[in-house]
Amino acid sequence: GYRYVSWKFLTNNLAVDTYGGVAEFNSDSDEISYNIIYSKERDTRINPVFKLNNYIFIGEDDGYILKINLDTIVIEARYQISNSNGIIMSTNYNNGTYYVRYIVPVEGSSSEYTYYLESFTNNNVKPVNTYTYTTNTAKGHSKTEIVNKYNSLSKKYDYSNSVYKEEPSTVNPYKAGLLQDQVITDTLNQINFYRWLYGVNNVILNSEKMHRNQKGAVLMAVNKQLTHYPSKPSDMDEEFYNDGYAGCNADVDYSGCVGYGTSMPNSIYAYIDDSNNGMGDVGHRTNILDLAADSVSFGYCNSYNALSTYFSTNTSNNDNFYSYPTPGYFPINCISSKALWSITLKDNNYMFKNFNMKFTYNGKTVETNKAGYDDYTKTLYFNLPTEIKDMVKNGSGNYLPGEKINIEVSGIQDSIGDNYIIKYDTEFFLIGDPILATSADISFDGSVYSNTTKKEMKQNETKTLYVSVRPANVTDGRYIVVVSNNNGVVSYD
Repeated sequence: GYRYVSWKFLTNNLAVDTYGGVAEFNSDSDEISYNIIYSKERDTRINPVFKLNNYIFIGEDDGYILKINLDTIVIEARYQISNSNGIIMSTNYNNGTYYVRYIVPVEGSSSEYTYYLESFTNNNVKPVNTYTYTTNTAKGHSKTEIVNKYNSLSKKYDYSNSVYKEEPSTVNPYKAGLLQDQVITDTLNQINFYRWLYGVNNVILNSEKMHRNQKGAVLMAVNKQLTHYPSKPSDMDEEFYNDGYAGCNADVDYSGCVGYGTSMPNSIYAYIDDSNNGMGDVGHRTNILDLAADSVSFGYCNSYNALSTYFSTNTSNNDNFYSYPTPGYFPINCISSKALWSITLKDNNYMFKNFNMKFTYNGKTVETNKAGYDDYTKTLYFNLPTEIKDMVKNGSGNYLPGEKINIEVSGIQDSIGDNYIIKYDTEFFLIGDPILATSADISFDGSVYSNTTKKEMKQNETKTLYVSVRPANVTDGRYIVVVSNNNGVVSYD
């Protein structure tokens, strides 16, 4: 959405807007374009900022005056006024002294203020803090605790039987149906296992809203379409449709997931893994693991499912960061090798001007600054660098048990300039016995051969070898290619 702002230019291409956003303008383009590189929403359209040498000093609503380097757009230092409730109106500088004018609301009045003028010098401008975080709740989980929790919260229902206590109907007259009690328990247990593994509070069932998700699943099954925005079948009554739409969608007090193709409990792993998310982020994962979540509801019909997560401010999740996979021991049963990894930060506004990630495995370190960021959930999401991933997988279809990866993230700065470094190890292990490969399909040219097939190739001929190991979820999917070449020259990847 667009908004009308005025800009105060500090250099030829750097400006501050009336909402406190710092932006770089592209002066080489025929069109006016800019990139917001620092933004903290202000409550007023007041922009107390001035430029001094190669720095800008900008006043914020929480009583801070930030010193920002114009070359790096990094907050290097700050000053906090005597009354942190003050709203800074203007800042200035004269002969070695900084001046700040601010107002403080008069208690009991919505329109009266007391005005203050405060001065300070460079001796009062303090460097920002740097915090390094290496541990959280999840890191305290032992292997035994993880295995016991995984087993105790595993599915108990016999899914060869009908999952419905009351059958839904996808033809008029439409019926929402009702899931078996144990199916509901299995699904809630799966959610709470992943939340425990992540290091956050359990959630309870929001039984009053279950009918909306159940109708939402029916609605998608009727339309044969997986969507958050289902259309209304012409013969469906308004109340059923409105409930179903709400069960597929989201509102100010809840968010939603929709899925297809698995049982209701198995859908939780799919949401957490999120490797089939067409949005290219981890929105389903952060929905299920949301730090503010206190309850859930869900529904299922003909392989379609809809899930809602409800929020509260009463949760007690106070770790400085949360990650998936987690610090410490982590079961390979709970993430696929193609899934994105993620780190959720404390609720704040952040800049990533000098963002950097280091991944270390078996003595090799790879650095990258490639990560997505969801400002709403304060979540970074990223792929392991290919070099590291290939080493850890070692030709297998998944991460190998007993492998440890070190992650270090730096270049995170919050809205008052504090810097954060996050460092942790993830060590994979396997719950249960290894799943062994039973056979493999081999293809050179679109035809499928047995795992003993020999194919002769002509000189300078190139073929692509495809191998599909069964079952698909084998613990170690490595295979051996035996090559015979009378000329003694062979090249294969």
